[in-house]
Amino acid sequence: MKKAAGLAIGHPANAALLDFLRPPEFTPELVRQRLTRARQGRPPSDDELAALRAKMRAAPVLPDEPSAPLPADIQDLMALGGRLGTHPDLIERLFLLNRGLDEDCRWSIHRRLALVHPRSGIAFAFAFGTIGYALRLPPPELASAVAAGAGPLPKSGDPAHDIAGLGPGWVYGIWHHDEPGWCQAGYDAAGSLA
Repeated sequence: MKKAAGLAIGHPANAALLDFLRPPEFTPELVRQRLTRARQGRPPSDDELAALRAKMRAAPVLPDEPSAPLPADIQDLMALGGRLGTHPDLIERLFLLNRGLDEDCRWSIHRRLALVHPRSGIAFAFAFGTIGYALRLPPPELASAVAAGAGPLPKSGDPAHDIAGLGPGWVYGIWHHDEPGWCQAGYDAAGSLA
């Protein structure tokens, strides 16, 4: 399998996705706010924050770039210790969808797993956090996916993760048995956007 050449960073079809996946600047205050929210209102102590910062500095990281290649082996990817910002089940799902394609399309966008067409550089799938994975689909497959229950909101229904603003065709994956075919159609459509 040939490795993807990379994300077309300047292409308009990728602009909204790059903005969506761009991580916020992790200031101590942002970390404190997120931990307080995750702990249902109980703020972390200064010692807990210092320990977390030390742990984050010691962890292996992907290059600090908008787009980067990924390790070819899923075990090597998992060894990044969560620095990909994606739950292992979602990583495995995108690896499975990638396996059905003619070419290896795995790539990273802002340290998030994505599938990027190797010739056009257009992203057609991504996964992040524990939120889910999404596919960019052409109209016939999009209609099938929506009829099966896919949509622009994750299962949680959280509007903070609404992907409607990414442009036409984006829906969250639903682990449907037709998704490999939908992903192939997304790959084919992304190849025509060069």
